[in-house]
Amino acid sequence: MKILDKYKKFKKSNFIKNVLAEIIPRRNKISTFTQDKLPLKKVVFCFLDLETTGLHPQHGDQICEIGLLKTKNNKIIDSYESLINPRMPISPGAREVTGITDKMLNSAPVFKNVANKILKFIEGTVIVAHNAPFDLNFFGMHLYNLKILFPENPVIDTLALARAYYQFPSNTLTNIASYFDINTSEAHRALGDTIMTKEIFHRFLDDFKEKKKDITLYDLLELNGGSIVFPTYGEMILPPEIEESLRTNKRLKIRYISAQGDETVRTIRPVSIVPYQDYTYLISHCLLREKRRTFRLDRILEMSIVK
Repeated sequence: MKILDKYKKFKKSNFIKNVLAEIIPRRNKISTFTQDKLPLKKVVFCFLDLETTGLHPQHGDQICEIGLLKTKNNKIIDSYESLINPRMPISPGAREVTGITDKMLNSAPVFKNVANKILKFIEGTVIVAHNAPFDLNFFGMHLYNLKILFPENPVIDTLALARAYYQFPSNTLTNIASYFDINTSEAHRALGDTIMTKEIFHRFLDDFKEKKKDITLYDLLELNGGSIVFPTYGEMILPPEIEESLRTNKRLKIRYISAQGDETVRTIRPVSIVPYQDYTYLISHCLLREKRRTFRLDRILEMSIVK
């Protein structure tokens, strides 16, 4: 498969409008990264992949595994992988795809206990992911709930590059890997997917270099339409009871009114706060139902910490 001639005629604005408008939350200006004129052989890349309990962090799905692979000049210099305890059951679909079970996650660290290690690992790197907006949405939501500032790393999306410059029958990670005869035996586990992403990324670079030999980081970011950035969630002030519960993992007793006007009193264990459209939701494990439940904050009439 030949890379499309679009490379020569590349227009960033058209790229965003026509190809990626639905999947990219927003882009950074290319010139904001201090090393953007570096030749790619001097750039440290960090390939990122997340496995999750489901597809929608806005509905309370959580990270359950992270894989990071750090490279320079196409040589692996470090790696990191960890299961993440999502404090909720993994969905049957995610369990079937990844092979990750609730039992495997029970003894894993929660995200807040590895967040600083992850941020330290990616510091000073250019992040590369396949369908990067998906990963950034989950990663960003977790950082947001911990009140941690988002990192400012440039982010490259191999899915965006595949859609813009190739015509694969399918742009899934495993399909593209199979086209390039890349090993897919470790697919759907975080570190295995980072290795596939790395190999695909360097196949793409080989093609780009046929059009322009000395590609810099600036050129690569331009091909990507700029750096993909974290979604904007906005600031919010939470009730102190919810702040304490999220910080200490204490249970909350709430009086809640449903959309139908029914009032119930229940004990919950909050997991995360999710702003979605015009409302803010509290994702929790409900001890009354023994299931994950979503509560709209403005419908909580009373709340107190369970001593």
